Amino acid sequence: MNQSGLIYWLPFMRLEIFLVLVMIHQP
Repeated sequence: MNQSGLIYWLPFMRLEIFLVLVMIHQP
């Protein structure tokens, strides 16, 4: 994988982790 591809995917991975954490913290 080239660096531009990695930079392109990082925000999506962080967004997925953020959404999962939000779903876990909801009652």
